[in-house]
Parts: sequence; C-alpha cells; structure tokens
Amino acid sequence: MQWLKRFQKTPTCSLFLCALCQDVLKDPVSTSCGHWFCRQCITLYWEQSSSPGDCPCPQCGERPRTSRTH
Repeated sequence: MQWLKRFQKTPTCSLFLCALCQDVLKDPVSTSCGHWFCRQCITLYWEQSSSPGDCPCPQCGERPRTSRTH
C-alpha cells in the first residue's frame, strides 16, 4: 500500500482524478479549458449552478468557449 500512497501524490496520478470528487475519473469529460471531470460530477455541478448556461470551470474559473464538453 505504500506504493499506492506514493503514486497518488505524483503529478501523473492527478491526471486521472476528477477535480470535484477527487476519485478516479468515471465517464470522463473535458471542459473547453482542458480540465477533466467525471460526467456525473460536472453535470451535478452545472445543475446546481445559479447560471447553468454560463457556468465557470470549477477548477480554474474560465467560462466555456463553445460547449460544456468536447
């Protein structure tokens, strides 16, 4: 288990984690700014937003350029 703890702290490992739930990506989607989220997590985030049509990226705050995912 030590190797897993070390791996989880590496930058490479963070590429496979959802920025919202901090778990391994499930049905991954990318925002227009390039951040990755589980489809269910980002959908729930958008639905709970006060402005769902113009919701900023939860990781960097950038507004979507064309569509929610690409």
